[in-house]
Amino acid sequence: MQKQEDPLRIVEMGLRLDIVDLTAELDMGTGFRGLIAYRDLLSVPEERERYRRLRRRIEALNREFNRQVRQEVKRQTEEFQMKYAQREVEAV
Repeated sequence: MQKQEDPLRIVEMGLRLDIVDLTAELDMGTGFRGLIAYRDLLSVPEERERYRRLRRRIEALNREFNRQVRQEVKRQTEEFQMKYAQREVEAV
């Protein structure tokens, strides 16, 4: 006799697979998968709504990550330019 899967477990596995698909679709690294909360979505009865909310959550995380990367790149670039300019002044 085959053991029947718990419906909630099936939904959870589906959400985890959706996370894999969505992070790949958005070219996000695999390290992001563990950062995405999804268990609260198990209480959403409609599959489409769960997916929509999960997608919005992942897109928001991706936007925030990219914003912080741009901010850090800008900071590092400015710091490098200041050091380079200072070296040119000292060389003269």
